Amino acid sequence: MLIFTADRIAEIQEAKKLGIETEIRNIDFNFIMERMRKVVRESQEHMRRELSYIENLDFYDSEGHFVDDYTSRLTVKK
Repeated sequence: MLIFTADRIAEIQEAKKLGIETEIRNIDFNFIMERMRKVVRESQEHMRRELSYIENLDFYDSEGHFVDDYTSRLTVKK
């Protein structure tokens, strides 16, 4: 989502090459970040809902990382 926004800014900045004069007066970074967080939050909620319908699946709301080739370690969120 951040790359999409950055690409739009770059397109506006490059518009002069096409004969279009424009100016970026303000970039509301807080708005951009909140929009991104909202979409991520909604996506996570959707995935959790859909996972709840799958039989014989245990979902752990945690973060994990591999500690070797065949072992992962989970950190449960509090």
